[in-house]
Parts: sequence; structure tokens; C-alpha cells
Amino acid sequence: MNRTKLNIVSFAAAVAAGLFAVGCGSSDKGGTSAAGNAADSARTVAAAAGSDYNGKIVYVQIDSIMRGYGMAIDLQAAFASKSEKAQNELNAKGRSLEREMRDYQEKAQKGLITRF
Repeated sequence: MNRTKLNIVSFAAAVAAGLFAVGCGSSDKGGTSAAGNAADSARTVAAAAGSDYNGKIVYVQIDSIMRGYGMAIDLQAAFASKSEKAQNELNAKGRSLEREMRDYQEKAQKGLITRF
């Protein structure tokens, strides 16, 4: 499990570094280009992960990962159950507040509310 988390963190770091390099390196300062910055970032991340960088571009299909990765599926199910529980709790509190409001309006209309 711990190795899986390390792989996920390494993958996320590689993707983030690549996106950062492409997004921030769009201007040509000091003779470096966005592609050069991306390549340097990819080499740095590959070196940190302990793999060799071969200069190829890698495309990641996040939707395929989210559909096929077991941990993502489990986390989505857990999130859905938490979301449903929170929605039910919110609805219950809303009904309670509406009931209190109706009771207060009835008391006000009947003149049962007094000032201290």
C-alpha cells in the first residue's frame, strides 16, 4: 500500500511539473523555450523517481485512470456516501428550521410572544 502511494505521488509530481513547465515557460527568456523547460523538468522528475528519461512525450488520459483505478473508484464511492449523508442532514435541519419558523409565526399571530 505504501509503495502504491509513493507511485501515485511520483506520478502526480511528474504531471504537475510538466504542466507547470509548459504553462510558466511560454515566454522565451534567456534562450530557453517552453519545450526546453518541460524537458528539463521531465528529466528532473524522472531522476527523482529513479527512471531514465528518453525524451518522448507521454499523454495521460485521466478519465481512463479514474474509471479503471480501484482506489479512485473506492474513493468516489466513499465521497458519494458522505455527500448523500450530508445532504440528508442538511434537509433534516432545513425542515426543523421551517417547523420552528411556523411555530414562531403562529405564536406571533396569536399574541403569545411578550417582551421582557
